[in-house]
Amino acid sequence: MKSLIAGAAIIIALLTAGLTEVFAQQRPAVERPKIGLVLSGGGAKGASHVGVIKVLEELGVPIDYIAGTSMGAIVGGLYASGLSSEELATAIKSIDWEDIFDDKPPRENRDFRRKLDDEGFLVRYKLGFKDGSFHLPRGVINGQKLNLVLRELSINAIGKKDFDKLKIPFRAVAADIETGETVILASGDLARAMRASMAVPGAFPPVDIDGRLLVDGGLADNVPINVARKMGADIVIVVGFPANLKKRGELKSALDIVFQSLDLLIGQNSRIQLKTLKSHDVYIEPALGDISASSFDRAPDAIAIGEQAARSHLKVLQGLVQPQMAPRLVVSQATASENEAFIIDFIRIENRSRLSDDLISVRLRQKPGDTLDIDTLEQDIAQIYGLDYFETVTYTVVVEKDKTGIVVTATEKSTGLDSFRFGLNLESDFDGDSDFNVSVRYQKEGLNELGGELLLQAIAGEKLGATVNFLQPLDPGTRYFINGSLDYLERDVFVFQNGRRIGEVRISEFEAGLNLARQLGNWGAVSIGLDHGYGWQDDVVGTTTPQDDDYGTGSFYTRFNYDTLDQLGFPKTGAKAKAEFRRLSETLGGEEDFSKSTASFVTAHTWDRNTILLGGDAGITHDGEGFVQDLFELGGFFNLSGLLTDSLSGQNFALGEMIYYRNIVKGSGLIKFPVYLGASLEAGNVWDDRSDMSLDDLVIAGSGFLGVDTPLGPAYLAYGRAEGGNSAVYFFLGQTF
Repeated sequence: MKSLIAGAAIIIALLTAGLTEVFAQQRPAVERPKIGLVLSGGGAKGASHVGVIKVLEELGVPIDYIAGTSMGAIVGGLYASGLSSEELATAIKSIDWEDIFDDKPPRENRDFRRKLDDEGFLVRYKLGFKDGSFHLPRGVINGQKLNLVLRELSINAIGKKDFDKLKIPFRAVAADIETGETVILASGDLARAMRASMAVPGAFPPVDIDGRLLVDGGLADNVPINVARKMGADIVIVVGFPANLKKRGELKSALDIVFQSLDLLIGQNSRIQLKTLKSHDVYIEPALGDISASSFDRAPDAIAIGEQAARSHLKVLQGLVQPQMAPRLVVSQATASENEAFIIDFIRIENRSRLSDDLISVRLRQKPGDTLDIDTLEQDIAQIYGLDYFETVTYTVVVEKDKTGIVVTATEKSTGLDSFRFGLNLESDFDGDSDFNVSVRYQKEGLNELGGELLLQAIAGEKLGATVNFLQPLDPGTRYFINGSLDYLERDVFVFQNGRRIGEVRISEFEAGLNLARQLGNWGAVSIGLDHGYGWQDDVVGTTTPQDDDYGTGSFYTRFNYDTLDQLGFPKTGAKAKAEFRRLSETLGGEEDFSKSTASFVTAHTWDRNTILLGGDAGITHDGEGFVQDLFELGGFFNLSGLLTDSLSGQNFALGEMIYYRNIVKGSGLIKFPVYLGASLEAGNVWDDRSDMSLDDLVIAGSGFLGVDTPLGPAYLAYGRAEGGNSAVYFFLGQTF
């Protein structure tokens, strides 16, 4: 009996142990708490989020959800899409933030016609004119370059419209500018959602998503703790920034008051959310000191400070790593390069302008059947934007019914395609010679689908004139265009003898012209043309002219233009050249038959903050002689500095120059401008007979100058000196190169 009882006990014990093991295997593991990462807005301060994420990655802290506002939405969205903290840091450090917040396309991407628009002394900014009134843009920055950067970095999100399908579920927070409501973006285009969340009012225009105009989410919910909790977070890790409010004595301008008001509003909704933190939540506040929301140049410093702040919470963060519980959810770091190659199945143009779709599509080099090349696509987008018709040109890579396509969206300028530009030119040698001119230009673009345009311009001052110009592209690629013009100009021509001014002639000319041009990419053009008109001379002082007061004009010309300068005022790279042959003919209405050939060039080379320009100009008159109005002139700043303006004139001329300048104050923002200190060395002369042209006759001159690149154009204060004891002090406002 005892043996039976013992055996039964053993069997029962074995069965109990086995069943216990089975039940233990079937019992679900203890579910770990879900963790949400909350990244607040703060402009450049948001770079510190990357440092915090780096520490979380190192520790293996599981992140189940991410909610972000403004810069927090950008960092959070890119991390959720699959970029690692290292890749985020590399991207933020490599971005040229000064350039990304400047919507003006690089000159190398601008259509060559737009480059020609900038010549003269017009200021660089256009004032939009629409429906009979002036219009200002809805933001200082359209965000064109920021859009492209966000798209390139978020390539991992291609085909993922539901943000829950990203590597980590994600939400971006924006605000409806019409209602003030908080808008939680949980689906759609990731790059567009991030861009909307960072649309700082006044700085960026609102973003239209599903019929709502969205702006920076910081106005409604800058620390979206509530959003992360609604996603399912049991514990939140929050990265936030204190409001650095200015004292009374620091509020010195209207902008200071505006920015302080925004900080107060953002701080108020931030405090409401921070009060909801629980004892098991983690709040990290990087000590950024004097790094402000606009200090993007200090983004690397902010990343390091964010890392340091996270490490100060090391013990708490390590407590969130619980390997005995269910497997952690750690994001898979798939980089853009690890994505499969996408074959383009279709290209769709969403053209929100009056211009032809062909004008856009002809500039896209990639075609259906090609492998998607983001770099090529972005270069093409930059070329289209450089036409200057559109407020933004963006692309989206979409997956529709298992087909991968590119959708290019071009949106016409909200300020309209009509614009005004104003100009100011001032020159004085502080010795009685001065020249002052103002100008206004009205430009009506997009007259038809190919981009025909009308230009009206007037100038008043020492010169008096008006221009009517009609330009019509002949193909969607604007390779060929025809240009008709009517010009009227009055100007003074001074007569010198032995370096002394002995007379002054007022010349008035009216001309009609027509030319046909072939544009050579964005770098140049060749053209042929005819012009015909008449002129007259009056207000003669101190001398008489060797011809009748009235005269006819008429010529045939061919011209070559080349321009790759990065900017016209204080260029740093590139070159600019022009060559022209002009035949003045009695057959076309001129007074005599003769020819003129001219050529000019300048090239810029920069290292560190130093730039050297090497340039030259030359002109010859052949097969006859020109009259007073046809003579070449030298003298003045950078034109044999030290001599009186246009104090040398002749049938032929040559000039060579070397200009050096150093950037001594690196300008940034809307108020500070680059300041340059430089000097020039010049050599040249004029001759009436080509046979007399000789290096022995060159006049040597030079200058020292202080230059400032202002919104009105380059401004110079200079001292010039030429051989023979000639010297002058100049103030000059306007283009010189």
